[in-house]
Amino acid sequence: AKGTEMWSEAEEMLHLAPDVTSIFYRALHLFRTPPALLWLAQVFRLRSAKPRTSEEDMMEALDALEEMLGRHDGPYFLGSMFSLVDVVYAPVAERMLALAPYLLGSEFDVHVSKEWPSVRRWHQSMLSRPTYSRIAQDRETIIRVFHLQAAYFQGTPHLSLPPVVTGSFPTNLPKSSVESEQEYRREAAHTLVSSHVQVL
Repeated sequence: AKGTEMWSEAEEMLHLAPDVTSIFYRALHLFRTPPALLWLAQVFRLRSAKPRTSEEDMMEALDALEEMLGRHDGPYFLGSMFSLVDVVYAPVAERMLALAPYLLGSEFDVHVSKEWPSVRRWHQSMLSRPTYSRIAQDRETIIRVFHLQAAYFQGTPHLSLPPVVTGSFPTNLPKSSVESEQEYRREAAHTLVSSHVQVL
């Protein structure tokens, strides 16, 4: 009976994953130019009768993770058991935890704020797992990729980082030792090869 109940809960959490992901990406879309916003909104079918701020959307996404992770003693979605639910949420969660404080301020940093303790514990536990830590993207890479995506949707798909973002989007990137397209490709290939066991 307990196993059946846990499976039902896992199924519910997996069912909610697309919704949480959509809320998160909706928060990011508001930092892009109007054409990109309209195009992405059509792709993800994000409609809202009342306009929402990025802060509201990001908080809703983080709150959803906190609610699910807080159902058990943790540190994972299903308590002490690492499961498929953690695997499914990991890609979007790592981007959320990197971009939220970068775009919206330190109050959205789960490792500083007291608002989302279960999310913080989950992320720390995930990073302590060798198989995850070897393939997880670092914060700097996530931020740089987001800048490149913003450039692409504005019609300037360069690997360099031109100041093309508008509005409140910050342009101050952390310095990186990777300076060229060739070095980006070498770094990606090296990471993939060195982590092939974890990836497979």
